[in-house]
Amino acid sequence: MGGPLGTARVRVAPILSRPRTAPPPGLPQAGAMQPLIVTLALDGASQERFDELRRRHFPPQRNHLSAHLTLFHALPGELEREVRQDLAQTAERPPLTLRVPGLRFLGRGVAYALRSPELDALRQALAARWGPHLTNQDRQPHRP
Repeated sequence: MGGPLGTARVRVAPILSRPRTAPPPGLPQAGAMQPLIVTLALDGASQERFDELRRRHFPPQRNHLSAHLTLFHALPGELEREVRQDLAQTAERPPLTLRVPGLRFLGRGVAYALRSPELDALRQALAARWGPHLTNQDRQPHRP
């Protein structure tokens, strides 16, 4: 086992999506393209395990998403072509193994702490590439 709670495999197959709600204050509003959210895909077994735990322990009225690993919360929608190109190159990497050493408290909730030097390096490289376009939240140290 990679830690007290095990390990997870992550395909470096970034998923690009847009939020379903209006952007928060400080982000472009109506008329501008919706921001992009970048997450990583978990292997099937890990996805099922984390989804089951999420269903069991996350408040149902707030459980609108499957378990996920967010790399970036709000990249400018106008950069979609560039972001897709960068992510296509990133997806050529072999899968990453993440250790799950424990839990991390988020104030109003809990998340699994995930550790991987390869993930840290990948996230730092993408953050450097997109640096001028990152929100304050995405400029913070990444703590998956």
